[in-house]
Amino acid sequence: MTQGQIEVEIDVLSGRPNPHWWLTAAQAQEVAATLQQQRLEPRAAPPSRLGYRGFVLYQVSAVGQRRPWLRVGLGAITDLTQTPPRSYHDRITLEKRLGDWAKGAGFADLLAQLKQ
Repeated sequence: MTQGQIEVEIDVLSGRPNPHWWLTAAQAQEVAATLQQQRLEPRAAPPSRLGYRGFVLYQVSAVGQRRPWLRVGLGAITDLTQTPPRSYHDRITLEKRLGDWAKGAGFADLLAQLKQ
C-alpha cells in the first residue's frame, strides 16, 4: 500500500454515484496489516451482478490521484492493481470489518436495506 488516504465506496448503485467515506489512518493500517498477515487463497472472481457488489477501496495520493486498490465483497478480495485483477477468498472477513466501519460512517440504514 502506498502513502496517502484510503477512500471506500459501497458498490451498490447502478447509474448513480455510490456512497463513500474515508478510512481513518488506524483503519487503513489495520487493512494493510491484516492483508499482510493472512495467507490469501486464490479463487474465481465473483460474478457481475446488479445491486450490492461489496466495497471498492481506492488509494488516494497526497496530490489527489485516485487509484482502485481492492474490491471486497461477495466472499472475495480482488486486487485491482493486478492485470488482470486477482481474486482471493475473504477468509479474514474484511468485508464484515468494512461493513462495521460503514455503519460508523453513517451508512447503517443503507446496509440494513441491502440485507432485506
